[in-house]
Amino acid sequence: LVERVTFFNEDTGFAVLKIKAKGFRDLVTVVGSLPAANAGEWHRARGMEAEDLNHDGGVSVADPGAENGRAWKAGPHHSAGRYVVWGPYIDLQPGRYRVSFRVRARHLKPGRGAVLDVTARRGTEVLGEYRLERSTHGYEWINVEVTTPPGDDVEFRCWKGGKGTVVLDAVRWQRL
Repeated sequence: LVERVTFFNEDTGFAVLKIKAKGFRDLVTVVGSLPAANAGEWHRARGMEAEDLNHDGGVSVADPGAENGRAWKAGPHHSAGRYVVWGPYIDLQPGRYRVSFRVRARHLKPGRGAVLDVTARRGTEVLGEYRLERSTHGYEWINVEVTTPPGDDVEFRCWKGGKGTVVLDAVRWQRL
């Protein structure tokens, strides 16, 4: 449910919205394109900004390269050896999906990089993962294809090991 329209460009359809979303206590920022945007309308979003997911380490940073101008950064002194971003436990229809993580990374090393994964059953069943063990050239979309099970919530996670830097901007999903 759209609670507030922060910005809407009638010519391009670009919108920044604050919405009530299942599984979130606070309002969530949604950025994308719509034919119209009005408070009180219902829209089905297929993506989230990283700073709207759950966090354990790292910081929200202003980033002009990020889709909405902010991203979640886990630097060399943040959160080595644990999940820095996870959630939101959403109910996707069973089927095949491409989940895309928009990420940039520096100084990652084999075995001490980052893992971007998609899970079910509250994180106990990994549906698919990508091991990022290199620096990127700016932001890159990293794709993970998964099959979601019936009747279970899906979670998107970013695990960081070592002293490199991982900046997560957004997660998007598309049914295949």
